[in-house]
Amino acid sequence: MPFGLEFPYVIIWALVLLHTVLILVLLKQQALLTRMLQSGGTPATKRLPAGSPATIFRLPDLRTTSLVDSERLAGGKLLLFFLSEECSSCVDLAAALADVDVTGVATMVVLTEATSAETSRLAIALPKDIALVGDATATVARAYGVLIRPTIVVVDAERRIQRYAHPKTARDVEALARAGAAEPSPAQTVSLAAIENA
Repeated sequence: MPFGLEFPYVIIWALVLLHTVLILVLLKQQALLTRMLQSGGTPATKRLPAGSPATIFRLPDLRTTSLVDSERLAGGKLLLFFLSEECSSCVDLAAALADVDVTGVATMVVLTEATSAETSRLAIALPKDIALVGDATATVARAYGVLIRPTIVVVDAERRIQRYAHPKTARDVEALARAGAAEPSPAQTVSLAAIENA
């Protein structure tokens, strides 16, 4: 076979080999991202482990402009809810929080990257009795290692981290708030495992 006829085959095989290598690299990246999402949305090296002291913050509530001091929030469980303005499911979940009653069980605080209530879609959707804290530089989110929204960091009464979770519904949020308040039923335990691993 003359060289001229072999040359296109060599190029085709080189392209096939290149595409195969690229596909393998992409599959490896997908596997890494899948493991990261299953472990709570952040690499294990970024998340604060259960039992770690909670990060303290003092930031303004976007609707009232008063400072929200994480150290002075009512005793009991604290749910730090990291939501994004760009995430439509986050805005829907914020609106659904009107149906969540955690009175006497937990205090909810929503942290967002918005800088003012006027530009915040969450400010409109979120019930007025839940603080909407502006974390414009994502300092608190980075301190907790939160990369994916929605994420809840559950903090106990001693201000230690209990768990990270990615709720999809208002019922998931309520289950997280009530977990540990009394002995959970087997159904709640299964539900919490599903939320944490989502």
